[in-house]
Amino acid sequence: MFDGKRKKKSNELLLQNISRLDTLLKSLGMKCNQETLHRMWRYAGKKMSEVENAVEYMLKCHKEKIEQSESLNGEKKGIFKPIGWLHDCLKYGRHIDVNENVELPFFDSILALSNFVKGISPDTGSSSDRNRLRYQT
Repeated sequence: MFDGKRKKKSNELLLQNISRLDTLLKSLGMKCNQETLHRMWRYAGKKMSEVENAVEYMLKCHKEKIEQSESLNGEKKGIFKPIGWLHDCLKYGRHIDVNENVELPFFDSILALSNFVKGISPDTGSSSDRNRLRYQT
């Protein structure tokens, strides 16, 4: 399907992009083997912008974790294994829509949480009603 020149050019472009990715990660102090670099590149959809967004998200999360750990016990604990974290971030798309501010509800007791869940889930009726409906069909 492809001629030799096209395959060679495609391979050269891939190697250039992997080299750019490697340079970016080394600038952050992260050394990766070639297999991991290729996998990260594939998970990023072969787009450097995706890698940059994931790195930005990782650095933001790292800073937040350090600030939280300092306020709790005075120790600095950020992301422990950044290569694995970044790998999974790209694999599962955690870096997508990071600018969206989501406010989660806060519950001060299990009862409050239970009432909230009951309020949003559909009414299922009693267990005898469910059994009767199951056997009627």
